Amino acid sequence: MFRFTIRDVLWLMVVVGMSVVVWINQRATTLERAANAKLKQDLDSRRASMDKEWSQLQKLAQQAAAINTKMFIPQYDLNMERTRFLTDEVPESDRERAKQQSVNLGAPQPKPLPPGYGEKPNAN
Repeated sequence: MFRFTIRDVLWLMVVVGMSVVVWINQRATTLERAANAKLKQDLDSRRASMDKEWSQLQKLAQQAAAINTKMFIPQYDLNMERTRFLTDEVPESDRERAKQQSVNLGAPQPKPLPPGYGEKPNAN
């Protein structure tokens, strides 16, 4: 008949505990990867539709430039509008949640600008 010491039982508990932790971690990782894959697919489809709209906007701008040179929209303005559009696509609640998660993880936070910063151009 086998005789087990307390040390043997403690080692067995450690091995079983670690096995359970690894199993739970693998299961959570699998679920998270599936959720991320679905999110990536949704984002890719949104990006494709936005790129389609962007190309249509560029065509319209080129047509307007060909018809009337006063209506010409410089490429820089189009790029600025696209950047603004992409920025506005993220809901404010998602931004706040991301900022809070950043704070919770201990990331350095931006310091607010001093009062009056950027209101007056530099005088030379």
